[in-house]
Amino acid sequence: MATVAMVLAIISFAGSCCIYLSIPCGCLAIIISMLSVPNSRSRSSIANAAIVVATVGIVATVTLTVVSFAVTIASFGSLDAFLDSYQAIYERMLAGEDMTITEMMELMGGAFSTQSL
Repeated sequence: MATVAMVLAIISFAGSCCIYLSIPCGCLAIIISMLSVPNSRSRSSIANAAIVVATVGIVATVTLTVVSFAVTIASFGSLDAFLDSYQAIYERMLAGEDMTITEMMELMGGAFSTQSL
């Protein structure tokens, strides 16, 4: 069971950019490694490592999620401004308009500068 927990912990850490994969795998890894042996003193080193790696994976996922929301809000002023910009691009694409990256960046407003291109 410790090996299964370690595999889930590695998946949790490696997939930390995907919240829907990392959090469940990390939680399962922690639960399975704690259930592998009821006594924490006799738990194998693999099970202990799985707990550590899964915890790091969960913390990395939460950190990446919070930072990405903070950067989005800082760039656009609010989440609504981001969603409005995204919707404008989406509607133009649905209408069949061809758009360059520069045009998309201009629709995104002040979040992206076309001077860096």
